[in-house]
Amino acid sequence: ASEAAATPASAFATASDTASRVGAAKLAADASSVELVRAARLFSDAIVAWARSALPATWPSETTLSGFQLFRDDKFERLAPLTLSDKVNLLSSRATVIRVQPPTSMVKKFSAELQSRVQEILKDVNRECGGDALSVQIAGYQALVEAVQEGVESDTKLMDIVSLPIAILVLALMLRTFRLLLIPLLNMLVVVLTSFAIMYGVSLSMPIASIVPPFMLSVTIAMSIDYSLFMLTRFCEEIKAEGADAPRRPAALRAAVRRMQAGAGHTVLVSGCTLAVCFLGLTPLPLMLLATTGLGAALTVTIAVAVNLSLTPTLLLTFPSFFSEMRYAGLGCLLPRAARRRLAVIHVPSPFAVFPATAFSSTGSSYEPFNASFDAPLSTPSSEPMSGAVAEPLVLDPAKPNLSSELLRRRDHMPRRPAWQGLATCTRRYSVVVVAAVVAVAVPCAVQTLRITTSIDFDLLLPDGAPATVAYKDLITSFGTADIDPYVLLLQPKLTPPNATVANQLFFDDVNRLVLNLASRSGPDGGPLLNLSTVTSVTGRYDPIKTSGWEPVPAFVWRQLEHCELRLCRQLRVQWQQQVSADERMMAISIALEFDPYSRRGKTWLFAMRAALDDAAQMHADALDCDGVKLAGGGAQMLDAQAALNEYLPLTVGLTLIIVFVLVAFAFRSLLVPLRAVFSIALTLGWVYGLLVLIYQDGVLEWTHLGCFRRSPLGISWLSPVIAFACMVGLGLDYDIFLLTRIYEERAAGATDADAIATGLVTSGNVITAAGVIMAVAFTGLLLPPTVAFNQLATMLILSVLLDTFVVRTLLLPAVMSLLGPANWWPRKMPTPHSADS
Repeated sequence: ASEAAATPASAFATASDTASRVGAAKLAADASSVELVRAARLFSDAIVAWARSALPATWPSETTLSGFQLFRDDKFERLAPLTLSDKVNLLSSRATVIRVQPPTSMVKKFSAELQSRVQEILKDVNRECGGDALSVQIAGYQALVEAVQEGVESDTKLMDIVSLPIAILVLALMLRTFRLLLIPLLNMLVVVLTSFAIMYGVSLSMPIASIVPPFMLSVTIAMSIDYSLFMLTRFCEEIKAEGADAPRRPAALRAAVRRMQAGAGHTVLVSGCTLAVCFLGLTPLPLMLLATTGLGAALTVTIAVAVNLSLTPTLLLTFPSFFSEMRYAGLGCLLPRAARRRLAVIHVPSPFAVFPATAFSSTGSSYEPFNASFDAPLSTPSSEPMSGAVAEPLVLDPAKPNLSSELLRRRDHMPRRPAWQGLATCTRRYSVVVVAAVVAVAVPCAVQTLRITTSIDFDLLLPDGAPATVAYKDLITSFGTADIDPYVLLLQPKLTPPNATVANQLFFDDVNRLVLNLASRSGPDGGPLLNLSTVTSVTGRYDPIKTSGWEPVPAFVWRQLEHCELRLCRQLRVQWQQQVSADERMMAISIALEFDPYSRRGKTWLFAMRAALDDAAQMHADALDCDGVKLAGGGAQMLDAQAALNEYLPLTVGLTLIIVFVLVAFAFRSLLVPLRAVFSIALTLGWVYGLLVLIYQDGVLEWTHLGCFRRSPLGISWLSPVIAFACMVGLGLDYDIFLLTRIYEERAAGATDADAIATGLVTSGNVITAAGVIMAVAFTGLLLPPTVAFNQLATMLILSVLLDTFVVRTLLLPAVMSLLGPANWWPRKMPTPHSADS
């Protein structure tokens, strides 16, 4: 008896489970054995008494509430050792469990109450026994789910807290007016309220993963700021092009808004549609987490597009004088009149400073401004007041463009950005070198993608150091997987009398032959596939003395249990109720692996066991339906989900890229444009996935000593690359379409291909890089939490947006388009370019 134990090693401790059925606890090693036993007894009595009061009156039984003390009180010597960490040398046990399995309807409520109740009881017990005699940990499936959920919510909040102020600051630096910042904030509010209201209705008819709401919030922040950046920078550019008195001329404001809608609005519409399609590509996947995440993100993006294309111009036209006032960073109303008068005589260069009428000539070694020099003094926009007539809106149809007026208007007011002008010249002059250099760096990284190793290991999803994570690892170390997630063999008899139930000797004999058959096979690690000491079955039990290691139990024994009140019979009756269905048409055999079922070793074992069961289906059986043997529990569900995902993913990726190709081709009436876009996106994807392998499998950034970049022995989380794929494709197209639209506008207005590429890069390059910085900052928050899967996801997204905005869109795209020349728009016919003289 444990109360009579004399050595410290004989003491044991107690633990609890939240929702499924397990708990684990450890001892303080320096405490005396007597105090430990007394503390364990007090804790067990208190937590069991509370559980009986918290559960429905008819619910508690030996199968739903069990533990060492309960079995000892009932003198269940056969079942009591099963709750100890050492089932052979009982006095060496250092831990024990109390299993609690509440009704499904009250799992969450019971789990929350258990958390607080355990701490209260533990504090009282340790105070009574003196010191920290006992340590209790809560484990189980529900505890793990709650740990992951809490980690996701806290990580997302942290990401939003860190990223939102910085994103707003970058946007403010780009717009140079605080008044326009009100528009993205209002857009975000409307998008959040609308998308969450719709998703709430969806949640009433189908389950929604807990990660969906915070992910939708992050998408709202990112897309609202991104689209507002595109729209409002174009509005500022058009307002400044209309002249200093534009805020006082309604016609000029309307013209600026029309051009904003025709240019940036077109970009937002095409980009949003492609991004929504990318997220919708996740919905057919056979995993609720990914399907609902894709649905929620696609809904959010769609609403963000609709709000930005409707609310933004509405606000600009409803309050024209307020939002078009650019002086004093939009804070002139806060300054005294005398201060405004003093500031008015100080020349402050605007980010949209303009130079006199310019046109670029592609003939020659560099881009020369027509009729002016880049070094010429800046002229004020109001030096030549514009008439009050409505300016000609931007026409995207090259069949009938206003070539001269539109092209000259653009060049008259093009921003002066020497760095981007120099970059445009370099990508044109050395286009072959630029393309070769980018491909030479990207391809070796992309080849590393072939070595990617994905894992379903729970450790990748659990916050490192969280109580549930520690308890999960300690439980497997002390008890194996029997108490956290055992595998279960489901067996059923042949449907022919008298063998139609499991309670007959022929069925028992067949089951025992199946068990011994599996135990005789070699496992993937060289040992036996099935360790008989880890098997729990009513048909037999492990016996190391016997040659076979298995002692059969006669079937008639179980028939005598119904009216027998002996202690042994009562114990056996509990085991029968746990492993045999009420109608006696199904039997369950429990297999407790000695290693993590979600690990790489667990994955290999599952494949080997399924192959062995397929072979065993040919075994002769009198009563057992060998073809109907099923393996459940353990890591089977997650591994099957991963296998199904791997099967569906190539089809999903292919369909997504095809739909994206069609959308871009329809938007630009070209076949070569979407081909080039798909090529550049594929290059970015391979580049990013290859860097992911180098960072997390090879540990190339371990020298930084940053936890978010530490090498992962488990490999890459199987969910991270899938979620990142949709985001990377959508964002890559976002920046591609934005730059391409500006180039297309110039070309449609009559510029040459070289001039159009240069002007598009000069006018939109800084906006694209600013958008990339905003996105990178937004995703940096996911590098802060100690969750490996989130760190890997953030790394992919950050690398993707930085490579896209600083390399692919600003270097590779202009270089490739310079090489293609007029073929860029094939088969569409673009208007004949107008020379600078004409």
